[in-house]
Amino acid sequence: MNPSTSFDMVARFFLFLGSMVTLATVSSTATASDEAGILVRLAEANDLVIEARLAGDETGAYVRGMPRTFSTHLLFGALAHADANSRWHRSSRVLELMERDAAALGALQREGGLFDEGNLDSPPDSAFVVSALCKMLRLLDRDESSDTEGLRHAIAEIVRRATPGLLEGGVHTPNHRWHLAATLAEIHALHPDPRLPVRIDEWLAEGIDIDPDGFYGERSPHYSAEVVNPALVELGHALERKDLLDVVRRNLEASLALIEPNGEVEAVFSRRQDQREGVRKYLADNFFAYRFFATKDGDGRWAALARRIERDQFDLVARNQRNPNAAFPLLALFREAAGELPADVALPESFVHHYAHNGIVRIRKGTTTTTINGASDAASGLGFGSGLAMNPTFLRFRRGAAVLDGVRLVPQFFSTGFFYPWGVDRIEGGWRLRELRRVPYYLPLPPESRRADGDYTLGADGRFFAKMEFDRRPVHTVDLEIRVDVREREDGGFDLDFDVDGRADVPVTIELSFREGGVLEGVDRLDSGGPEFAGAFALRRGDGRYRVGEDEIVFGPGSFEGPPVRGEHESVRWVNGSMRAVGQRVYVTLRTPVRYTMTLR
Repeated sequence: MNPSTSFDMVARFFLFLGSMVTLATVSSTATASDEAGILVRLAEANDLVIEARLAGDETGAYVRGMPRTFSTHLLFGALAHADANSRWHRSSRVLELMERDAAALGALQREGGLFDEGNLDSPPDSAFVVSALCKMLRLLDRDESSDTEGLRHAIAEIVRRATPGLLEGGVHTPNHRWHLAATLAEIHALHPDPRLPVRIDEWLAEGIDIDPDGFYGERSPHYSAEVVNPALVELGHALERKDLLDVVRRNLEASLALIEPNGEVEAVFSRRQDQREGVRKYLADNFFAYRFFATKDGDGRWAALARRIERDQFDLVARNQRNPNAAFPLLALFREAAGELPADVALPESFVHHYAHNGIVRIRKGTTTTTINGASDAASGLGFGSGLAMNPTFLRFRRGAAVLDGVRLVPQFFSTGFFYPWGVDRIEGGWRLRELRRVPYYLPLPPESRRADGDYTLGADGRFFAKMEFDRRPVHTVDLEIRVDVREREDGGFDLDFDVDGRADVPVTIELSFREGGVLEGVDRLDSGGPEFAGAFALRRGDGRYRVGEDEIVFGPGSFEGPPVRGEHESVRWVNGSMRAVGQRVYVTLRTPVRYTMTLR
């Protein structure tokens, strides 16, 4: 970085400091710039949380010693204390509560200034703590109450002690880079230090990991909404970097086709925890970003989503109090985003969207939606682990409140596990998912690779490990090809054409997992397959039905050519792992060669 660039960045940060102090004014009275009184509603909800804490209803932070919980308690306490119309404005009881939180947090700060929270001496976890504290200081500095001078000094000291570790420390995951950089920006706005913008620039010089579909590298709706997008908004504003705001716009655009009619957001393709069965993400996670870009750009699409959240998911927004990037503190600081929203622009309720770079298709027709998922990382050869997209659900289907959360397939083929398609291809009238499995048998080593002592390198076959020099051996293979064609029907349903072949008489299991809360008809209790299948059902013949209120999914025809088989790969089963689906599970079983069509309607 040349000296003039560094100087310009420092100058912009001083401007940022002034603008943030102005934006930090918290008012609980609806004004012309706060048309819907959103800050009022959030303040009222926060008052109830403060009241519960004062009554002794704690989260367990004092028992477990959780720095991030203490820091967000302090932030939300400051939001109440700085609000002139809060029931707890400048309350001595709230101040005592914050002083207790500050003392507990300070006691957890390690000698080097960082905090432990699962991870030890963790710069990224400490960045979440310090980000909350910086936002708290902005609010209390603007309030200018002499009562909080001692508290502000104590918090500023915690931030000062943490700064070297954040400046010099590293990260674990991709999203940590942007949050750590944004936290350094917040520190610099309060306590300018020319080293901070240099480090921020080093992180940003890596390039933001957004792909041609508009997804970040982790492909996680959770981390996009709760970490990356808020961090890039703060950095884009602080550094006057329009390109960073444009990245967030692209991610929000990409998320539009993932929205379910009930306000959930699809995440089956994620590389993080939100890929797991049973985890649900919601529109409310992006509330701040929707409001920010609705007011900044005059974009009625984001306004429509923001109003929808305020109407239908406000409780989720109000309950989000363990994240410094929660909507209330961000709207209090970026006050324009709490202002008057432009007129709504209706979002399409009928579309087909192909995320070609990742291998995902989203189809919506009114209240019927379908996800076709070919985005697994199984083909990478990296195995199974955190940071990989490994959910074997290749299709989801909804009709109103009736939700088929997952369709999976597993052949009993050398313990190679679930069907993981290699992307999604367009075909005439639909979409194709395909995988070819080749399991090797190893032949003798060629003469040039043999060792007299027989001491060969320990290596991986893909299912197991051995001192065999696998990569040097010729092989012969047993192959199995799996193909599923997904074709839309005139009645809005889908035909799933299964073709599994290459080896005769291989058991094949198809698993359907329906969301809890509905009623199944036309299925039988499963009485085979072992404890893994306890409580599950079989569709032996004809059609099954799954009904929630007036909404219904019809599926079939059934087939039962033997007990279902477990789907986990050998490497998962070896450590007693499980990828069991949640919900009401229904099984169809077949044997190769498979030529079978399942209808969902």
